[in-house]
Amino acid sequence: VIVSIGDVGMDIGGVFAGANIPPFFPVSVLRTFRIIRVLKLARQWENLRVILVTLVKSLKSVMYLCILMLLFILIWALLGMELFGGRFPRPEYNYTAEY
Repeated sequence: VIVSIGDVGMDIGGVFAGANIPPFFPVSVLRTFRIIRVLKLARQWENLRVILVTLVKSLKSVMYLCILMLLFILIWALLGMELFGGRFPRPEYNYTAEY
């Protein structure tokens, strides 16, 4: 019940997030309890625990895939600059009207 009251208070505080009010540090600390609540739920719910463990174990593979993808993009960008760099005039040189 206390956590739910805290959630309602944070939601009401989120309405004023657009205003130029400095953030209140204890409120940001209380927001971390939302994550703890999900972890507590995962401890009780076996299927959710399996999903979270699988997700955490796959993060290493996803990181390697992202690095490989960045290298692939870098190689193709360098190849494109080598093949087409300087062959096309810049658009601002084609304008004749002065504003």
